[in-house]
Amino acid sequence: EDSTLPIIGKLVGGDVLMAVLTAAGFAATLASGLASHASVSRMLLVMGRNNVLPQRFFGYINPRTHTPTFNIVLVGAICLLAIPFTLELIAAWINFGALIAFTFVNISVIAWFAIRKGRRKTPGDIFNYIVMPAIGMVLTGLLWANLHEDALRGGLIWTVLGVIYLAVITRGFRKKVVAFDENQAVTGYNKVVKVPVDES
Repeated sequence: EDSTLPIIGKLVGGDVLMAVLTAAGFAATLASGLASHASVSRMLLVMGRNNVLPQRFFGYINPRTHTPTFNIVLVGAICLLAIPFTLELIAAWINFGALIAFTFVNISVIAWFAIRKGRRKTPGDIFNYIVMPAIGMVLTGLLWANLHEDALRGGLIWTVLGVIYLAVITRGFRKKVVAFDENQAVTGYNKVVKVPVDES
C-alpha cells in the first residue's frame, strides 16, 4: 500500500502500467527471496560441515538431490515469521546485516594487512591498508547512525547472542572455530573427499 512504484505507474500509464510494475515488483521480490533462501541454506551447510553448528542436522546433504534439505526447510520456516512485518522493517534488517559485513571487511583489511602482515611502513601501505578502510568505517558509521531503530535493536540482540555462542564453542575464544586450509579434507555427499588445489 505504501509503495511508490505502482502509484507512479498509475500516474504515468494508468491501470495497465500500474499492474505491470506491481507484477514486476512481486517477481523481483520472489527472485530476491529465492536467492537469499538458497545462499543462507548453503552458508548453514558450510557452518555445519565445519562443526560451527551441529553437523548431523546442518551438515546434512540429501544423497538424492545433493541439496541441504534440512537447512532449506528450516530457512523456509523462519522466513514465514516475516509475514507480519513491513517491507521497510525487513529492508532495515537486511541493511543491518550488510553494514555488519561492510564494517568487518574494513576492520579485516587493517587487521590482516596493517597489523598481521606489517604493511604499514610506506605511505602507500598506510593509505591503502589504514586510511582507506578507516574512511570506509566512518562512512559506514554514518549509515549505522541512520538505521531503523527496531532493526538496530534487533540486530544488536542477535549479534550479542552470536558472540555468546561463539564464546561457548571456542571455550572462551581460546580455540579456533575453523581453519581455512585449502588442503584439508572435507566431507561431502557422505564420503571424505580431498579438496583439489591448483598449484599454478
